[in-house]
Amino acid sequence: MEPFEEIRKVRGSDVDFRNQLKLNALFNYMSDAAWVHAEKLYLGYTDLLKAGYFWVLAWARVEMDDYPKFGDSVKIRTWPQMLHKRFVIRDFAFSDANTGKVLGRGRTAWLLVDVQTKRSVDPNQTGLAFEFGEHQPVMEKFPTRIPVRENIEYIFTKSIKYSDLDVNQHVNTARYVEFLQDAYSLHDFKHHQPKSLELSYLAECLFDQDISVNRLTISTNPDLDYLEIRGNAHSKLILQGLITW
Repeated sequence: MEPFEEIRKVRGSDVDFRNQLKLNALFNYMSDAAWVHAEKLYLGYTDLLKAGYFWVLAWARVEMDDYPKFGDSVKIRTWPQMLHKRFVIRDFAFSDANTGKVLGRGRTAWLLVDVQTKRSVDPNQTGLAFEFGEHQPVMEKFPTRIPVRENIEYIFTKSIKYSDLDVNQHVNTARYVEFLQDAYSLHDFKHHQPKSLELSYLAECLFDQDISVNRLTISTNPDLDYLEIRGNAHSKLILQGLITW
């Protein structure tokens, strides 16, 4: 199976005050490419819903060597790489569409969830036809449990609203990235640039739910931050993140 390729021209709404692509915009690019490719493979939203399933993103990691700017053309290549336990692993490669310069790479891990039970299922037991390309993996990272940290700093509270939700009425993947980015000041972004971001999605986040965003710099590695999002009602852990500067 050949990878799916898409070229995205970086728009003004995709860049920050440094004229660099925002990570949440990159996650939107990834989601869009994965959506289109899954539809072409008859494993997209429409076909899965008919079979009684839907996709849920459980884990994601991006590693950036350089960031494109406004007007640049970014080539996104993506393909289903393998099955790992119950996860369907999808890889991404980002490059400058004109020069071929490597910009970065990404990996996502998806679960198939039963519409009725809302529980994940073994892809091998669904009768769906999965096809994986024999392509060089972009990284050796796989979903792993991120240790919960103590003495974490509360940053802000947010209420989930209409514009935060996706087609499944859950918070959009890129929105979570926005929330985490907003845990930092302009000074942080003026003097640092994210090298990698890893996310672990643990629970759903729904309309009108209040959440808190929290952050902690790892004492043994000042370039690594632990972030988390919790539901305010019962302090339920919704998402964990690791960002390397």
